[in-house]
Amino acid sequence: MTNKGFSLPIILILLFLIASTISFFYLSKSKARTETTPPPTSTPASNQKEAEVAVSPSPLDEKCYTSDQTPDNEIEVVGGGFNLKNFNPQIKDFTEPKIAIDKGEQKWMFIQTYTPSKKTNVYSEDNYFHSILGFAPPQNISGKCDITVSLFDNSVLKKTLYFRINVVKSQTARDIALPPKDIKAALIGIGSSDFQYKVASLETDYSETTNGQGKLKIEYLGNVPNTDQEVYSKTDEIIESFIRSKGKSPLDYDLAIVHLKNYAGYFRTDTQLKKVVFCCENSVFLHEFAHLAAGIPDISYENTLLPPDPLHYSSFERSNKFSNPTLKQLGFEPKNGVWILIDEWGFKTIKGRASYRVVVRNTGNSKDNFDLTLDTDNLIVSTSKAPINWFKLSADKITLGPSEEKTLELTINPPNNSPKTLFGVSVKATSYLDQSVWDRANIYFETSE
Repeated sequence: MTNKGFSLPIILILLFLIASTISFFYLSKSKARTETTPPPTSTPASNQKEAEVAVSPSPLDEKCYTSDQTPDNEIEVVGGGFNLKNFNPQIKDFTEPKIAIDKGEQKWMFIQTYTPSKKTNVYSEDNYFHSILGFAPPQNISGKCDITVSLFDNSVLKKTLYFRINVVKSQTARDIALPPKDIKAALIGIGSSDFQYKVASLETDYSETTNGQGKLKIEYLGNVPNTDQEVYSKTDEIIESFIRSKGKSPLDYDLAIVHLKNYAGYFRTDTQLKKVVFCCENSVFLHEFAHLAAGIPDISYENTLLPPDPLHYSSFERSNKFSNPTLKQLGFEPKNGVWILIDEWGFKTIKGRASYRVVVRNTGNSKDNFDLTLDTDNLIVSTSKAPINWFKLSADKITLGPSEEKTLELTINPPNNSPKTLFGVSVKATSYLDQSVWDRANIYFETSE
């Protein structure tokens, strides 16, 4: 009995020691795993590059054409922006021109017309053939893309052009610096008109177009006695001398606004004042600041980083809130924004049913709904009024996230007996969150028997 009683505690003690040893072993292994395993929120060093790639802009389409050939022209465009290539000099003296993108065409390329007409540039008074190729890559891509464009006259190949399109994440630095967001400006008129009344409207317009993020303080100094042409040819000398004649220094201001009675899209220039902008209509005021941002004159085709209604260059149809990437280009952050591009936006002759590709892009920082409407009345060019039932848009409402875009189809179906005259239609997109934010693009056409 005594031996049996003694044996039982010994057995229990042994079992306890064995269990403790096993437990200690497993606890030690678990602790080692915990100490060597990174927390769930951290990224292993081996995967850091993968993580960086995931948040950076995507590369261009895998089908993007590349060539070792030296390009005729290299065009830079910011992702989410817009740039143009002008073919007018090459085709203006043709008799029956046609344009074809032979290699490298991407869905974010928009051509004014593949079959140019002397009526294509309906806003111009010249009598030449016109066509322009626009580049509007989405915001989330970057890289290089080569394209070849062939120019034909009477079905005979006249010239093949090779371009390299360099899509970048952000605008490269230009020679002229951006004015500060809070700007002190001198307003100077040309001619005898009193422009004092423009001070309040220009200040308000700058505040509204920047969504209240910028402040413009203007001091009206009066009018120079010189003619428009004299000011254009000797801007530095005349403007700086005039400012000093008022007991001021050019260094007192961030910007000089030279107000013209009849504005026609003249150049900007560098002065001791650093920045001079020729300006007239409030609706294009921020557009002029965008030129300062890029350091370029009005429509330099290979340097235009804005998305205009490409038909009319100096009279942009823009909402007061300026609903395109120009705000971002100037260092502001637009909450809402939208813009439209239409493929083959210029004049063309149609026979029966025709369709156009319409791209709508949300350029704001918020998800938004957009109403889409058609209008044949409020066109900048005088046209015959086409019945609205000739036109059909594949959607009248769309929802887009930030930087997202959708492609719609605009169909024109005129009756067989339609008169051979100039018609037009405007496609307008309006933000549901803020109806003062809108954009529109126009097309013009004639019917053919």
